[in-house]
Formats: sequence, structure tokens, C-alpha cells
Amino acid sequence: MKKFAASCLLCLGLILGNVQEANAESTPVIAVEPQFKEGGNFSEGLAAVKIKDRAGAIDKTGKIIIQPQYDWIGEFSNGYAEAAKNKLRGIIDKTGKEIVPPLYYMVGSFKEGISIVRESSQGLSGLYDQTGKEILPPKYEMISEFHEGLAAVMNNKMWGFIDSTGAEILPLQYEEVQDFNNGLAMAKMNGKWGFIDKQGNVVVPMRYDTLYGKIQDGLMIYGNLKTNPTDEFSYEWGVMNIHTGKIIVKPKYDDITEFDKGYAIVLKNRKQGLIDTSGKEVVPVSYPYISYVLENRRTNLYKDGVHIVFSKDKFGVFNESDPGKKLKMLDYASVSYSGEGIILGLGHNKKWEIVNQEGVEILPPKYDLIRGFQEGLSVAQAAGKWGFIDKAGTETVALQYEAANSFSEGLAAVKKEGKWGFIDRAGNPIIPIQYEDVRNFSESLAAVKWNGKWGYIRSPLDVPADWAKPEVETALALKLIPDDMQNAYAQNITRSDFSRLVVHLMAAKTGQSMEQLVKAGGKSMAASVFKDTSDPILLAANALGIINGKAEGVFDPSGTITRQEASVMLARTAKILGIYEVFPSADYADSADIATWAVEAVAYGASVTDPTNHAKLMGEMENNKFAPYANFTRQQAFITAKRLFNSK
Repeated sequence: MKKFAASCLLCLGLILGNVQEANAESTPVIAVEPQFKEGGNFSEGLAAVKIKDRAGAIDKTGKIIIQPQYDWIGEFSNGYAEAAKNKLRGIIDKTGKEIVPPLYYMVGSFKEGISIVRESSQGLSGLYDQTGKEILPPKYEMISEFHEGLAAVMNNKMWGFIDSTGAEILPLQYEEVQDFNNGLAMAKMNGKWGFIDKQGNVVVPMRYDTLYGKIQDGLMIYGNLKTNPTDEFSYEWGVMNIHTGKIIVKPKYDDITEFDKGYAIVLKNRKQGLIDTSGKEVVPVSYPYISYVLENRRTNLYKDGVHIVFSKDKFGVFNESDPGKKLKMLDYASVSYSGEGIILGLGHNKKWEIVNQEGVEILPPKYDLIRGFQEGLSVAQAAGKWGFIDKAGTETVALQYEAANSFSEGLAAVKKEGKWGFIDRAGNPIIPIQYEDVRNFSESLAAVKWNGKWGYIRSPLDVPADWAKPEVETALALKLIPDDMQNAYAQNITRSDFSRLVVHLMAAKTGQSMEQLVKAGGKSMAASVFKDTSDPILLAANALGIINGKAEGVFDPSGTITRQEASVMLARTAKILGIYEVFPSADYADSADIATWAVEAVAYGASVTDPTNHAKLMGEMENNKFAPYANFTRQQAFITAKRLFNSK
């Protein structure tokens, strides 16, 4: 299951404000008393804990939401977590309901609303949907993940495709297949490869010895068997445009990766280079090693457009904006990409230094270890002592600790004399060094171990900005903010949380439950409307017409909300509450940038006021701009909920 890190902080309001940074050590606020054998990170409002030897989950008040009964519980993602019982795996939702019973050797996370399960390491595979329905009992030797509504399946070494109901759409008649992409999939029959569509029609004739990857911009990578093949390189690879039939690159390379952002790595005689989509070698085939940063040999993964090359014990770097530029070779034993535009080089003296994307040295060899950058700072270590450096190479926190973790949510855990505490980005001690063990802050809480038991402390940095604090406190007093959302005030609010906030607001203003609101509106919740969530609150928000999916069957719970999208959702909420009015269009400096579908809602937000303080529901930003595409923060969302609650 994925790990959760803090989102990028953006705090724009009627008055600009930032998350407050504490500058003095303070007594930590205990959110959950130490009482657990183990404590995990919070994700989506829940954290896995162990009581005795059984795992359950708690909310941010310490209330047990999922009773301890599992071997372990993973972190929640899009409302679901993997859980194991008696060494067999299943999937649970945030209420503890077993969506996939823990009966399987392997369970896959939901992809296009479907989880693949396997009985044993060599057993058969089947399917479950997000409602907990077993769509397909285990019957195939192998099932791939769903792509574009279809999944490849295999029995007796023959492949075909099934849909999300488990129906066999294309019979098991192919020797090999790849997943569908842009409506096409590679397939092999009688020893030759081609492309088929979802109806099984042959789009590219099956006459190629081998194919690789997916068709991108009409370009297909194909291979011909060499006259004298070797175990390592059996094919000569080229590139063809399938629409015109034009050969872009005649088969001549020992290997070609997929094109990514217009470039592909090529290999010939154990030398590598880079070609563009016209087949031009923009980087000569002369380097023993060239890669996109952090890429596997066959998988291109760009990171800030940085590439690394290797030749004669030296590494070099170049940027995708000018791949043909003469390379500056660097005399390093090793090179790695640290993130945030910084490259780390390990010198032959076994000391690390920092260079930028152009290969310019920022920090000379000095440290025994430099980790990846998080929130602009990286852990650095020399002579057994740990501290932090910034991307300019400046030592912002002196090397003085026995150990240190990367920054998360503005704080980093550090260890001294066998105990752990937390410092801020300036190195100020914020939470005393007194704990036996700690975990990084996640969703404004950190697990800490005290006297052999794990509990949770709250981040002292997690408070509303000064401009937002009075109204947020009022919203809290009115009980308009759900308990598990009373944190991370400056972070961007997600589609899931804003939907939950609005439904909670309607329930508070009308005195009706979510179910009553849906029934009163003459609506019903469709459990299968979205493939990536079955959260009843989100289904209710959709049924009421407050929020739609991002695409067919896709809700995108973790996606962010823009200011104009928030305006529309608030206006729809006002209509359901019977307090909506139509107003003339608002006059903002950037009115022309507001989408036509949001103009009326923005006008409503600019005209309706909270009678308790006469503040607009959603007013202008600085310089009389509405900023329609700016993200909406949690504290902004809480304030608008309070203002709409008070409006008539």
C-alpha cells in the first residue's frame, strides 16, 4: 500500500497567510495516549495499531474503528486497506467491512474498480469488485490488471481478454498478449506479433518477429530476428509509423525503449544513445550507459527531465530541453537523482557532493551520505553525525545527531543520546527529545513510543493561519468540521474531503441524516457509479448532484479542488438547501479566466454574505483577482462552510 506524505502547502485567502512555525520547544499535545504495542502512520484519518498481537485501526481521537483481529493492516488508500488474518490476505474499507475476505495468498489493489485475488502461489486467480461481490471465482492461471475495461487472462499457455463482469470478450487463442492502450493491444499468433483492437480485429498484421511497448503517437517499436542471434540480443529493433506504414528507423539497434516525451534510449554494440521521434540520434550512440533518472532498463520514468550517462568511469547529466547539448562529464564513482532538481555524485574518495541538472557543482565532496531532498532539505551525515543541508549546499542544521529522518509536514525526527524528538526547518527543537522511538508526521499526527507503548502526538505547527483562525474556531464550535478533518489546515483540500465537508454541512443545517437528504431529494445512491470509491458519503454527494466524476466511472478522491470548482459545489449545495439566488456576474480583474460553467456560481459566492461578519462566501484574492484555477485549501473550505451555514 502506498505511503502517505504531506501535500505541497498552499495557503491563499482573503488575506495571505502561512502555516505558523513554532520557534521554541513546547510540551507536545498528546492526541492519543500511549497504549499500543505498535502504531502506524495515519492515512485517510485512520492508523493501524496493535493491541497485544492483533491489529486494528483507530481514528484521530483514539477511538477504535476496526476491532483488533488481524495479523496486520496496511495504510488506507482511496478508502481501502489490505489486511491479513491467519497469514491470508483480504481488503477492508474504513468501517472495517471486509470487501475481499482474508482468504487469499495475494490480493491486488482496486484498479478500475476490480481487485485480482489468487488462491496460492501457484493457484488460480479470480475477481472482486468494490462492493465486495465476487465477480469471478478463481478460474484462470493468470489475470493481468484491468486497462481500458479489459484484462488479459491465461489458461494452458493461451491468452485472451475478459471484461469487468468476468465475461470472456476475446477468446483464449493468443500465444502472448500485452495490455490495451489507446484501444489497441499487442498479440501473438503462430509465432508472429501484431496489434488487435477490443473487438479482436487485427489492426497491425501479425507478421513481426517481436514488438515492444505501446503505440505512441502512431509509432510502433518492432524487431526482426537476427541472422545470427545471441542469447543477449536476438533481434534488431526499428520504429515504424503504423498510420502511414513509413519506416522511421530501420531495424538496426540491439534494443530500443519506449518513447517518453519524444525520446527513446537505443543500444548498439553495448553503447547507448538517444533518438527522437524522427529517428535522429540526438545523443550519439557512444555511452556504455544512459538512462532516464530512476528508470528500469525497459521502463522510462522521467524526473524533472534529467538524464544520466556513463562513460569510462565518469558520469554526466543532460536535460531533456536540450538533449543534444555537449555533455559535461563528471568524475564520480556513482550518480543518483535526489529529487527536487538535485543530483548527488559519489566521488572516488567515497564522499558525496551535489550538482545541478547542468552538471555544475553546488557542493564539493564532503559528506559520507546525502539522502533525497524532502521539503527543500536533505539529511546529511559525516563522521557518524547527522544534520541537514539545503539545495545550495548550506548546512542549515549542524551535524550533531545520532540519526535523523527526512522532513515531513515541516518537522523532522532527530535522535540524541538514544532518544528521539522533532526539530523544525531552522533546526529549532520543537518537540523534546524524550521518546524511545518515533515515526514521521502524517496527517498532522506522529506515532511516538513512550515507556514501551505507542501513542500519538499532534503537530504544534498544525494550526490555522492567523487570518483564518477566528472563523475556523467558529466552524469548530458549530461542529461543521468532521473530527478526522480537524488538521492540515493549510493543505489543499481533496475532492473526497470537500464532498464530505459539504454533506456534513447540509446535515448540520437541516438536521437530516445523509440518507434522509438523499431520499428527500428523490435520489438514490448507486454503489457502482465509480470504480475508484464506494464511500457512501461520496456516493451521496454525487447522487445529490453536488459533485460529478472526473471521467466516466472515475471520482478521483485524492484529487484537489480549484476555487471555481469549489464555487460550483457550494452553489449546488445552496440550491439543495433552498437558499440559492442568481446574481449579476462578478467583476474581477481575471473574470475572463473564469470558466463559463462557473460564472454564475462565482457570482453567487461574491454576493452572498455571512451575516455574523458580513464576509462574502467566496471573495477576491489579492489585486481583485478571483484566481479560478488556484487550489482550495482546507482552512478556506472550512471558512466557506461556516459562511454558507450562517447565510439565509
